[in-house]
Amino acid sequence: MTGSAAEPGIIPLAIDELFAHIHAQRSRRRFALRVAFLEIYNEQLRDLLAAPPGPGAAAAAGGGGGGGGGGAARGPEIVENGAVKGLTEREVALPGDVLDVLREGETRRRVGATDWNERSSRSHCVFITIESMSKKDGTARTSRLNLIDLAGSESATGQEERRKEGAFINKSLLTLGTVIGKLTDHPSSSSSSSSSSAPPQHIPYRDSKLTRLLQPALSGNSRVAVVCTVSPDPEQAQETLSTLKFARRAKMVVTKAERGVVSRSSFLSLSLARGALFLSLVTLGS
Repeated sequence: MTGSAAEPGIIPLAIDELFAHIHAQRSRRRFALRVAFLEIYNEQLRDLLAAPPGPGAAAAAGGGGGGGGGGAARGPEIVENGAVKGLTEREVALPGDVLDVLREGETRRRVGATDWNERSSRSHCVFITIESMSKKDGTARTSRLNLIDLAGSESATGQEERRKEGAFINKSLLTLGTVIGKLTDHPSSSSSSSSSSAPPQHIPYRDSKLTRLLQPALSGNSRVAVVCTVSPDPEQAQETLSTLKFARRAKMVVTKAERGVVSRSSFLSLSLARGALFLSLVTLGS
């Protein structure tokens, strides 16, 4: 995802391309960009840009966001249309600003050793909100670039903590596979057109945090790219086959992005539901 200075990964390359497009339009439009960084850990959302809690907050937050938290601050929450409430956002003006924000978030991410990776990361999401206004007529647009790296599926081995993490990861990937399957079995569920007289198909987006975040992209109003990575190791043949089957089904999901034009008075608002540009990166999904 991030790569190195010599071989940049998808995130820095995407950021460079985004700013190249912005630079090409600066004579016609004004831009404002914000970045957020989120991790899904054991079906909980973790704001990777939030300041660490004070000494007295650790005990109150120990319940993981359940009831009875007293005066402890609530973490980020998924609300309508997959938007995330309570997520820290940083304003950025240059590609280097974005990378600095991501480096800060990287220091707070959860990693753990697995049989195949000494520093296996958990699912994490980078949200870049792009708002622009025409210098000529004041027409404003809101878009969002989401970069999501999914944790790889894991076998139930090793320490108890790793087994618990693996169970949540596999649940997320299984739910994503189920959602993709239902969308491809019933294409009308992922687009606004519904010429069929059949009743609408239930899509289980709410069965995991991951699929709730992906709902705006998978439900139609976006452009989606899915990158699947596989291992050449013969022992991983079954995982590779599962990943390729997932990729084949994901290609069949139909989406249609709409331009997110808003009124001048709404410019720089937090309404991010429309005009999403979504890049979903899948690592060893099942």
